[in-house]
Amino acid sequence: MKQFAYLCAIYLTLVVSLPTGLCMDEKPTSPNIVIITADDLGYNDVSYHGSDQFFTPNIDSLGYQGLILNDYYSPSLSSGARASILTGKYPSRLGLQAASLDNDESAGLSQSEKLMPEYFQEAGYKTHLVGKWHLGFHQRVLSPTKRGFHHHFGPLGGHIDYFDYTHKMSDGSRGLDMRNDDEIYEGPTGIYATRLFGKKAVEIVKKHQFSEQPLFLMVSHVAPGANGDGDLQAPADVIERFQHIRNRQRRLFVEMTHVLDEEIGELIDALSEREILNNTVIVFIGTNGGMVEGHMRNSASNWPLRGQKMGPFEGGVRVAATVWSSKIQSRHRISSQLMHCADWLPTLTAMVGIESQLLEKNLDGMNLWPTLSANMPSPRIEILHTMNPATNSIVYLNSGWKFINGSQAIRHDGWAEAVPSEEIAGNFTEYFTSLNSSKTWTALQPFAETELSQRKVTNLRENARIICERVQSKIPRVQCKPEVAPCLFHIQSDPCEIRNMASIYPEILAQIRNQISQQHPTTIYPINVPGNTRSDPRYFNNTWTFWSDEIVFAEKFTRA
Repeated sequence: MKQFAYLCAIYLTLVVSLPTGLCMDEKPTSPNIVIITADDLGYNDVSYHGSDQFFTPNIDSLGYQGLILNDYYSPSLSSGARASILTGKYPSRLGLQAASLDNDESAGLSQSEKLMPEYFQEAGYKTHLVGKWHLGFHQRVLSPTKRGFHHHFGPLGGHIDYFDYTHKMSDGSRGLDMRNDDEIYEGPTGIYATRLFGKKAVEIVKKHQFSEQPLFLMVSHVAPGANGDGDLQAPADVIERFQHIRNRQRRLFVEMTHVLDEEIGELIDALSEREILNNTVIVFIGTNGGMVEGHMRNSASNWPLRGQKMGPFEGGVRVAATVWSSKIQSRHRISSQLMHCADWLPTLTAMVGIESQLLEKNLDGMNLWPTLSANMPSPRIEILHTMNPATNSIVYLNSGWKFINGSQAIRHDGWAEAVPSEEIAGNFTEYFTSLNSSKTWTALQPFAETELSQRKVTNLRENARIICERVQSKIPRVQCKPEVAPCLFHIQSDPCEIRNMASIYPEILAQIRNQISQQHPTTIYPINVPGNTRSDPRYFNNTWTFWSDEIVFAEKFTRA
């Protein structure tokens, strides 16, 4: 019966998703797709999760007007997360489970993988990437414009200075990392990177001929991540704006996130002005958890979750996510359906009518469009967060139980502090006012299916919060040291991973080991390689470029 109900939901979703005013034999206009990603954003750094330290009204409005995805997961590393979104596969099957790719590595996402923009390009979409790539570029064939994007504007690597757009490696090599398609960016510097990307995205929306072809736009922000030097940067006009926050690093992070939220509002406003919101799907997602400690620390907050980016705990893999579309039947709610970022490929392609048989076989992602739209149970019950044969480390979730084992190079395994009571930005009335005055709320409110009163928003916000009991006097505390022995947490009842239950439920531990060996018997070794000094930007007019190709060309030229 469950399978029958799920098939019925798929049928009803597809029927309801047809634009009004069309006959059944007419070809519907394909929906536009806009995906916005934020880098190193903490779970508690969006105010819809309950934090009152600062407000993110545009991001929050997307959630309240659409869906807040509260059980949404992503790999704990930037390159792995981006690869998973674009391929529909777990990073462990792509060799991107160990570390993000550096600019000087002769490695990249395999050309044998077909990426999301390629599917949309074949379906007649104009495809754009604005912002970071971070999936390898030592050869031109690995770059975005050779992987399905008609156009790319942004850095090829992972981190840049927010004002001069240079990237610095740990060995001191530094160069400009900004592209306009395959060419080196020759525009002015000094424009804050988040605003530069926001301006470019708005420009694309304003110039696109929607009557001729649908738009696929991915806006991949570097914010609010640290730059290549490990520093945080904010534009002068917002510096010191949040004086109630005492910690300067945290204040800089908040300023950066504030600008990110504003640029999201500008993009939604541009879509509204073009009058195409009724036929557009907008996704906002964090790529991984916030970086609380370490060299690239950005003072993000994953409260009340444990751990951070690059780690196995929920603070590294459970991230902020929302989706909005007028085609979602059941909106204005908190979605507790389990979802992984690999699901976007089959979900979005199915939503626009790309037939499933055209997708690559053996995807890890699932089509969750009926689940999200009609509020049906999620078919997903498991997530392979990581499996690294080089370190024998595994992080695996199945039926609510999370298994952690092996060397994880954990830099932070605790719980960050909650927002101090004296650093509250305002009361709920002020919060609700900030929502109502945001550009995103104004743009999406005409499509609302119900009155989003202050009381309704209050209830949604309360339901989006994670609350964990900090004192468990009746349950013995067992430390989690996965390099010594496996850890086991029941995430549904203990999302903050306070109680390691491996010693209490050895039979469940054995069952999970069996599930892993049966369902994920093989994975590939990480593709990361040591940096190559021949990539140094000093050899290429102080720019980061397709250095393997350039070296081959130089050698041929010398021999000639």
